[in-house]
Amino acid sequence: MPYSFMAIQKIKTLGNLTAKYRHNLRVADVDNAITELRDRNEELVPLKMVSHKQQTYTEAFKERLSSLPYYEDHKLRKNGVLAYEIMLTFSREADLDIDEWKRESVQWLHDTFDVAPDGKSNVLHAIFHADETGNAHIHAIVTPVDENGRLNARRFTNGSRAMTQLQSSYAEAVEDLGLERGLIGSSARHKDIRRFYAELNNALKVPEPEKNETAEQFRQRVLDNLKDLQAAAMRRIAETERARRRKFDKYTKEQREAIKLEYEKSVEMAKSELSEVEQKRIESIDELTTYQSMLTDLAAQLQGAREELASIADVKDKAQMYEAIQRGLSYYEVNDPSYAEELKAALDDMLDAGEDDRNRDIGPGL
Repeated sequence: MPYSFMAIQKIKTLGNLTAKYRHNLRVADVDNAITELRDRNEELVPLKMVSHKQQTYTEAFKERLSSLPYYEDHKLRKNGVLAYEIMLTFSREADLDIDEWKRESVQWLHDTFDVAPDGKSNVLHAIFHADETGNAHIHAIVTPVDENGRLNARRFTNGSRAMTQLQSSYAEAVEDLGLERGLIGSSARHKDIRRFYAELNNALKVPEPEKNETAEQFRQRVLDNLKDLQAAAMRRIAETERARRRKFDKYTKEQREAIKLEYEKSVEMAKSELSEVEQKRIESIDELTTYQSMLTDLAAQLQGAREELASIADVKDKAQMYEAIQRGLSYYEVNDPSYAEELKAALDDMLDAGEDDRNRDIGPGL
């Protein structure tokens, strides 16, 4: 399946911005561009016209900067990112609707980078190139103005994770055209734009004119030869890269599976240990229940003992009372015999009354 590609290069000087303008607008000669195919190029986001003259990248950047209130009393950060050059393309074998790909690519640029609070677009320029020996592609110049109205490259490209998200976002934007995102985490990396063109130019070789060959015939043969050389070189590079990537990805996959297996073993061990802890917890609960039952029994026994002690104390009190009565009777028998007899009669009546009460509690016939 064909793939979508995106490459981003940071622009930190006005001189570099001027060089990008000369290349993209074909102000300077481009070694791997075919002059006769230049009419196939197309400005997708054109530069503004000022006094019947098209702005340069530098002029467009300065105008965008002057529209930001923050820079009325602040200077540009030294070595800060002024703009990005973003190149969008797809693998050569793709068979897609080029016009729709252009439209969706430009829409992605706006959706992704137009976050400035003043509502103005950060996409200064975008141009479609179809005059080069490589595959058709788009160059876009974008200023990284954030939601606070300041140049802030970190907002868009801070670290590999942000770049991965941008790659995924662009792939999703054009996936309906039959393009697929490259493997996330793969060893494949897109070259920056300067290296891309350097390798492309090194792959080109111009043949010598043949005897009796006209200039037009030589020109056409050179063009055909260049196309063949470019296709063969790029194919070899792609095949070598794919083979290396497959080898590395296989190794990476094996390492991931080994890590996953080790992780699963660790999880199983943790589950086993947790199960043992749970079993011990249940056993502890059972032991606690037994101890609680034993404590309940002990409490009942203690209560019984207390009741027995209370009964013993009551008997002791009664015995002491009887001893006191007996001592009183003995006294009156000596000193007042008649009163002693009255006391004995009264005690007998009390005893008889107590006996009758006990008989009523027990019931008749018992």
